[in-house]
Amino acid sequence: MTVHALRRAKERYNLELEFEDLHKIMAIIKAGNAKFLYKATYDKFFFALTYQNIPIKVLYQNNFMQRRQRIITFYPLDVEEYNALQA
Repeated sequence: MTVHALRRAKERYNLELEFEDLHKIMAIIKAGNAKFLYKATYDKFFFALTYQNIPIKVLYQNNFMQRRQRIITFYPLDVEEYNALQA
């Protein structure tokens, strides 16, 4: 988990998160309850989901080789991504 992600959540969504929250967001993604948006690199993926009643977009890393999974950062949702999350 990254302190950077916690800062971006506050900056972009006004969410005061802790590392435990990042684990909960990862669990939502792993359970298949987040909307896959697109692949950034071989091990980084963008997802949209609702957390604490706020629609958010995260960059999630799932590196199978290093067995590393983490939320890297939070990005603003654009209109199309927001609409896809609502559908």
